[in-house]
Amino acid sequence: MSERRHHRRKEVDARVELHHPDLGTIKAHTRDISNGGMFVVLQQCKGFPVGARVRLRLVDSAAPGIMFNAKVVHRTGEGIGLMFLNYEQDGARFALTELRRVWRPKEGARASP
Repeated sequence: MSERRHHRRKEVDARVELHHPDLGTIKAHTRDISNGGMFVVLQQCKGFPVGARVRLRLVDSAAPGIMFNAKVVHRTGEGIGLMFLNYEQDGARFALTELRRVWRPKEGARASP
């Protein structure tokens, strides 16, 4: 199987909250994150078919008020792969390119491609 990702992944175990209109809020954690999405480890993936849309929040983020809108792009027995679509902050919706423009890595850190 060929690699189709556009962004490099980084192994990150971060707490997230998934918000789904039918399932409510589900607490989970990530396995990896990239500029384009993340893999979320879930006990039960049944309510998340490929193509389903979810909202998610990184619980321990430096900006916990940001909600990401994402789409399920694949499922495994361990969880779901999400592709970021856009994000919301203070009631306004923004393109991901805007977040990448305003969110800079800490001084001395290298931004991921």
